[in-house]
Amino acid sequence: EGWSRNSTITTANGVGDPAGGLGFTSGGQLVTAVKTTEFSIGYADLADWTAQNVKTFAAIKNPNGDFVIPSTSTASKFIDENTDIDANGVVKLQWDKAIAGAYNIVLVSYILVPDKSNYETESGENISEVKAAAVEDYANYLLDSCGPKQGPKLGYVPISGEILTQAKSIAEQIS
Repeated sequence: EGWSRNSTITTANGVGDPAGGLGFTSGGQLVTAVKTTEFSIGYADLADWTAQNVKTFAAIKNPNGDFVIPSTSTASKFIDENTDIDANGVVKLQWDKAIAGAYNIVLVSYILVPDKSNYETESGENISEVKAAAVEDYANYLLDSCGPKQGPKLGYVPISGEILTQAKSIAEQIS
């Protein structure tokens, strides 16, 4: 009772944190607390739950009306259908998009890098081309190898579809 929509969860009920509510500095700490506190609930990255071998999750009703359990495959369904991307790579997730079997509560991680004009040695020598090429190689490694191979094992979804196409196009501009 008493909860209303507000810009911050801690003031949504008008008096501060919900009774018995706790905050943590990491998802891993939250998962540990939920696992060790009877009748508790919490929300953290799937990776944090997976790391602690949690296998029971609440199904969330998505805008399509489906009750969906969080997983890399249900999150992928949501990510694959989000194609509204700025030229600079910012993904505009459409949380209210009705997608059958999709888990709509996801986030996208970004790699932020300077362009080639920002690489200098301590002595002021500009070594932009070499460093920019190395950063571009790293970005492509994340997109082409690390994300697809390691992400699902850790509870993360590698980007795909239009988001991947745009990310690769931006990576080409680093050097």
